[in-house]
Amino acid sequence: MTSSTKNGQISRRTRKKQETRARILKSAIRLFGERGYDNVKIEEIANAADIANATFFLHFPTKAALVSAFNEELSASISARIKDFEIGAVEKLEIIRALVLDEYSRHAELLRRIVVDVAAQGGQAFAESSESLTDLVSGVIREGQSENNLSTAFDADIAAECLVASWRAATLHWAQTGDAERAQRANRQALDLILFGLANIDDPALK
Repeated sequence: MTSSTKNGQISRRTRKKQETRARILKSAIRLFGERGYDNVKIEEIANAADIANATFFLHFPTKAALVSAFNEELSASISARIKDFEIGAVEKLEIIRALVLDEYSRHAELLRRIVVDVAAQGGQAFAESSESLTDLVSGVIREGQSENNLSTAFDADIAAECLVASWRAATLHWAQTGDAERAQRANRQALDLILFGLANIDDPALK
């Protein structure tokens, strides 16, 4: 068997795994939307996706783990959309913020329930659910730093983690209270805080 054939088989396996994962997520979101998160069993998701129950658990240890997959799909979609935009990093960050809010609004009731479940598993699980979004934001910040549009005084990964952590906090508050207006305002202000800081530029001590 040639190396290229082996590589082709690996590629097909990877593609099949990705397709199965996407099919599970799509089936789950459809069922949740039709019947409600609490009324759908994992067995029913597996049946709708035409897979065995064990296959579901190979991709998702729990129903709540679906939020990570949702964020991965969302991050990949946003990345593809902004990749060729001839705009600066600040504008790209604003687009990311707006698109995330828009997508969460489209599946509001479902995601509110899942977010609460994920948060109940602890801080690490909640943070891991948005790793893909953090990676996307970090890449945009690095791009801005390389183009001298963003300060290089701050580590891109840390800045991205701070921003996405603020977005997670706003999302959790929204999930628990249903206050979408506050979540939108918090997401906007979190981005402004990262970009411009709290410092008063009129303070002589800061000049």
